[in-house]
Amino acid sequence: MRRARKLAIVDHHFADSERWLTTGYIDWIVGPASQRVALEQVDVLAESLLTILDEWYRVEVAAQSSSR
Repeated sequence: MRRARKLAIVDHHFADSERWLTTGYIDWIVGPASQRVALEQVDVLAESLLTILDEWYRVEVAAQSSSR
């Protein structure tokens, strides 16, 4: 997706005070590679995703707090 389209999506859905939540979406993005997984292993993947998102959120909040 082109940068201009991403910015338009961010502008439409996020207030100026919330734009920090889109950090990484505009210039780069970390995402999972597709891979088939047995249904029994979905819990493991979900826990890994939650860990990644939780840590990412903590870093972003800390960065926002220290920049004020």
